[in-house]
Amino acid sequence: TDRGRNAQRSSNASAKGSRLFFRFTHVVENQPRAREKHLACLSQRQASRRALHERNAKPLLKAGHGSTHGSLGHLQGARRSREALQLDDPDEHAPSFHGFFVRSFRHGNDVVPHSALAGNARKAHSAHVITLVPFETLGGADHGWLNAHHHFSFAEYRDDSRVHFGPLRVWNDDRIAPHTGFGMHPHRDMEIVTYVRTGAITHGDHLGNVGCTGAGDVQVMSAGTGVMHSERNDSDEYCEIFQVWVLPRERNRAPRWEQRAFPKDRPGEFVALASGRPDVVGALYIDADATLYGLRLEAGMSASLDLAPGRIVYAVAVNGPGKANGQRFNGRDGFRVENETTLTIEAETQVELCLFELPGPADHFPAPR
Repeated sequence: TDRGRNAQRSSNASAKGSRLFFRFTHVVENQPRAREKHLACLSQRQASRRALHERNAKPLLKAGHGSTHGSLGHLQGARRSREALQLDDPDEHAPSFHGFFVRSFRHGNDVVPHSALAGNARKAHSAHVITLVPFETLGGADHGWLNAHHHFSFAEYRDDSRVHFGPLRVWNDDRIAPHTGFGMHPHRDMEIVTYVRTGAITHGDHLGNVGCTGAGDVQVMSAGTGVMHSERNDSDEYCEIFQVWVLPRERNRAPRWEQRAFPKDRPGEFVALASGRPDVVGALYIDADATLYGLRLEAGMSASLDLAPGRIVYAVAVNGPGKANGQRFNGRDGFRVENETTLTIEAETQVELCLFELPGPADHFPAPR
């Protein structure tokens, strides 16, 4: 009967989703034979794609964020997939949920770096420069439960001048409604730092890590060989976060997650929140030659950060207004810093900033080893 055939189709679809989920977790949980086969296939595909990309010289990005049936259900997981989608095929704008997940599993990387991408980035200037990125110029979308703004090309937002900034690939400004969030979804080979501006975010992953990170505090996740995780706002209030992705120095490291509360009573001080630099102490570890700083200033205060030659900075203001080397910014604005030896922040009112100090030049997209 029609009812029987419909039930059978539904059962087959559910079984297919379950097989895909367990196929992915079979790999990311380091089952040796499956993992070796997966990595061999992955290396062959990447070599073929690199050769093709060099011939065509086209900037191509790949699927960055899959999802499975998480605690928030199919719909919000699928929304998160679309929200983070970067496709190999620029004409493939509306993949199915399962089709996207298969691509995400098959390729295995959040971002595949290609030298062709550098041609899309703004060329580094020889002169000292602070470049403002006004909040109203950001890409993004309001999904109801999630209001997202993107500093760099992400999902349906594409801007060839905002693909990356050195190894910095993603800076998202997200507002998450109460009792919602991102269902279980995979990442690989990416350092992901989350700074909580208001409220709290609860993390859970397939490794058994669970934790709640509150306002002013930070969590880091090294996706490495593969991790499935969820991020939820379990409170009755809205949660606002910066989520930042930076390329790792090395591929295929063991996945890990960590969180830390930081002192809130250090105005005027650049506080290292996350870093992979050996000379930085007290910060959460990330596998990147970069440091995320937090800064709070009261009205009338200023603070300066010395920058070594060849280092660049991307900063985003939680609130404002203020000035960066004389360039005025407002709350939620971003700005890029290149070819400067010192970055001085002046507060007109109370100012809070997050800034990533990174290796330059800005148009170099370094491939992890």
